[in-house]
Amino acid sequence: MRLHNEFRSLLASAAIALIAGCTSTMGGGGTTGTAPSDGAQVPAVLDDATAGPIADAPSGAVIDAAPVDAAPADGAPSTSTAQLLAYVTSLPAKSQHRILLGQHSDYYPSQVSAPADYIDNINFTPAPIVLGVGIGGQGSQEGTYAAAIANAWIARGGIVELSLWQQQGAVPGLTTAQAQAVPSLDMHYDATTNAPAAWGTYLDAIAATLKQIHGPVLFRPFVELNGSWFWWGNQDPTTFKNLWIQIHAGLAKRGVDNVLWVYNVNAGVGNYATYFPGSAYVDIVSWDSYHPGAGDAAVYNALVALGKPIMLAETSNDTATCAGAGQSPDQLIQLANTSFPKVFAAVFWSQGCSLDRQSGLSTLLADSLLVTLP
Repeated sequence: MRLHNEFRSLLASAAIALIAGCTSTMGGGGTTGTAPSDGAQVPAVLDDATAGPIADAPSGAVIDAAPVDAAPADGAPSTSTAQLLAYVTSLPAKSQHRILLGQHSDYYPSQVSAPADYIDNINFTPAPIVLGVGIGGQGSQEGTYAAAIANAWIARGGIVELSLWQQQGAVPGLTTAQAQAVPSLDMHYDATTNAPAAWGTYLDAIAATLKQIHGPVLFRPFVELNGSWFWWGNQDPTTFKNLWIQIHAGLAKRGVDNVLWVYNVNAGVGNYATYFPGSAYVDIVSWDSYHPGAGDAAVYNALVALGKPIMLAETSNDTATCAGAGQSPDQLIQLANTSFPKVFAAVFWSQGCSLDRQSGLSTLLADSLLVTLP
């Protein structure tokens, strides 16, 4: 049993705060003059359905040897988010029980009759403590059950990583090919189209889901944002930062106060810090890699320089089949420990990459580096 007593205390305190009715909302863009932890003033002009790009968007410049920022990007976060951030920030300094083991839920099960059908074969103990849940994946209805899946996992004592594959704002529901044909993110600010209103309606739905979750979540919007395979990826950096800040402000305006914002890039692509919207709008940085190796030093070093807690948000051992090739899952954890010592979590993908499908599972689960659920 590797669920720390300190994390159990965190969960208990968070439950008390939720029951009492936390009145905090995210200061990162929701209220004029609210200063986030780094002292940056938050623009008040961002109202998702009407605002245009910010003239003075943060540059996202990397500061060498930046200390890890353990204060949430939310100017006035709920108690639970602050405690969760403090907990994950503390893990790299430990000699054991320092890496959270995670697995994503199954985004495309063959049959769905209940939310539990999305939890992909986590039928072993100890179990991963982090469960990845998704909203908006094309071809997946997981978003319908996202809050229920998240609440069940939190009730079990776990942590939820919620990934958002955003619909394209002008015409929600575009296919991937159609969305990739969109030349610019600027259309979200074009008042001559239906884009701003459609985007605002979309944020209404995302906020409603997040507010149904009874605890803090690691919120990963704009998955693999430096790649070119999603409509939001590899775009103009200034426009991208504006859109990130707009979503941050939009969710704050809608009363969402239970998220830690996760900046996410893909290994081997470059531009790892180019799209960083600023410390006031990000709590955690992360990268995806199948599978991590020496070549990941570039992305790791770039993210460490941003001064935030860092995680492997999506990973496994082999690009093509995941299971039965390349590293064993415990080799991946050992690599993270030695080569990427600031990593506090490794969340394995689902489907063919799920932990139950990989060799060496018993060795992985016995590793004293890991934090797991009983």
